[in-house]
Amino acid sequence: MLAAVVIVVGIGGASGATTKHKTTPKKINLSGVTLNVGDLAGQTQILLNDSGALKGAQYKVNFATFPPVRRPSRPSKAARSTSR
Repeated sequence: MLAAVVIVVGIGGASGATTKHKTTPKKINLSGVTLNVGDLAGQTQILLNDSGALKGAQYKVNFATFPPVRRPSRPSKAARSTSR
């Protein structure tokens, strides 16, 4: 997730470098924006908070934490041989 954010920011910043005219970027008010982040067992929130990546963000971040998906266990060899 963090890598995707960095890539988008990097691409957006590079696009302004190709313009020939000096312009002042317009300030966009993001105070009413909420970024909803799906978070597997709280790991993304921990990484973003500990890295300081969200410090100074003008927008709010909402983490929707969901538990890890459990895969069904496979029956043992003994159980498989008796079911035939």
